[in-house]
Amino acid sequence: AQGPLPSLNPDISVTFDMAAAALSRKESPQTGAHDPHTPGFHMQQLELAISQSVDPFFRFDTNILIAEHCLEIEEAYATTQSLPFNLQVRAGQFLTRFGRINSTHLHSWDFVDQPLLVGRAFGPEGNRGIGLEVSYLIPLPWYAEWVASATEVCSADTARSFFHAEAAPESESPESTDDHSTS
Repeated sequence: AQGPLPSLNPDISVTFDMAAAALSRKESPQTGAHDPHTPGFHMQQLELAISQSVDPFFRFDTNILIAEHCLEIEEAYATTQSLPFNLQVRAGQFLTRFGRINSTHLHSWDFVDQPLLVGRAFGPEGNRGIGLEVSYLIPLPWYAEWVASATEVCSADTARSFFHAEAAPESESPESTDDHSTS
């Protein structure tokens, strides 16, 4: 039985986010990397999203981000589409599905800036990194999913989310970690 051939054209979208800020304090309380920190108009990001089903078994998604001073691959991962027992595996660089906000992109938020709690807990870029995620859709009458994820915390992509720039693991020497030792 032959069905229609899948399209070889990927799904492509471009999203432009812009913000205007009027701050009443000299110091901005914003924690997100794309949040406006000075008064005026700001290009928060231009995002190019490309996704394509590679075959009946895998899907590839990538999000390329262009900000005022950088170009980066925000996400690039492959997702399985037909594993047995309601299982799904995702591998690559992705935003960790922790809470409702961390796994979403700026253009899908109902607000302009990153929530303060997310910025304080995960840093300006959120919790993202190179890793592996396994999820299980639990067969219940309502939506319930079990997700386990492991990401590389010490990579260049996530170190800025978990450590301050001056305390990143790459810049830390063994001598500086033992400041409070006693003899």
